[in-house]
Amino acid sequence: MPLIRQIWLLLLGVVLLAVVGSVTVNVISARDTLQTQLRLKNSDNAQSLALALHESPRTSVAADLFHVTVRHPRAHDAAEVAACVADWLKEQASTLVVARVSAYVRRIAAAPPRVRLSNARSEWGSCNAKGEIRLNWRLVQLPPLLAEYVVAHEVAHMIELNHSARFWAVVEALLPGHAALRRQLEEWTALLVA
Repeated sequence: MPLIRQIWLLLLGVVLLAVVGSVTVNVISARDTLQTQLRLKNSDNAQSLALALHESPRTSVAADLFHVTVRHPRAHDAAEVAACVADWLKEQASTLVVARVSAYVRRIAAAPPRVRLSNARSEWGSCNAKGEIRLNWRLVQLPPLLAEYVVAHEVAHMIELNHSARFWAVVEALLPGHAALRRQLEEWTALLVA
């Protein structure tokens, strides 16, 4: 996946937090263009993105590194716009997550699992005894390497459905240096309850 796509998906994930969470919004033009100051929970670092909301008969969301453009029939309705952006972000997450799971599964020569997105508030992912993997859609809000760690972790459970030394060896084979990523992931768990 191109790095540029990973970066803007991360930034867009932050935008979603702003649309559905607390955010400082200042109108900067009469054309419904908003400049938003976005803050992650428990973070003093803010990122600024231009969020353009336009009244349109058709719904669409487009994003790049610096702008998110939402066209919606009721652009003035924050709840409907938030739901629209959330749905779009979940579609993006599904596409990205399934591709990453497939890449790791090929490396362990396992049958492709059923992959579903979750909205869990307590975990980034899970794998059950049937080999089904559930991954939190909020993975797109993480730095790309942390999301990679979560995916590799759950794919490793297809071989070892525990957290034994053998399991961690599989994770290390899939993603060398995973231990540092595992520690970093703890700092991002506030996103689960955002």
